Amino acid sequence: MASLLSPLLWSFIPAQLTTTLLPHLSTHLPALFPPSPARTPQYAKNYRNVYTLLITGYLAYTLLQHDTTRGEDLYALLGVSRTVDDEGLKRAFRALSRRYHPDRAGESGGGVFILVRQAYEVLSDPIRRYAYDR
Repeated sequence: MASLLSPLLWSFIPAQLTTTLLPHLSTHLPALFPPSPARTPQYAKNYRNVYTLLITGYLAYTLLQHDTTRGEDLYALLGVSRTVDDEGLKRAFRALSRRYHPDRAGESGGGVFILVRQAYEVLSDPIRRYAYDR
């Protein structure tokens, strides 16, 4: 569902935001976005500039967000080295799942257990592990 929703939203939200923001920017920053009537070359230029600013700003936000969330090291989460074999990975996962499983640790361990399980799923699949290591 999300894969269908994203292109749909990208097709109209930036245009709507640009149309909404352009009059305000023309009022408050007339040196950068001179006021002009719709359907004129100056309006089209202002529209393109604001649209480009919105898209570039969102791209920068996405890249920064990705860099901050990428700090999670799945190997460190499981307490193993990057050269661990499948058996060592399985042992580490079982030890952590016994410790943090919601049936044993209660609700407080549920979030940690989910992270541990997701880390194990990524690292136990050779293709996903290769992609993660890159």
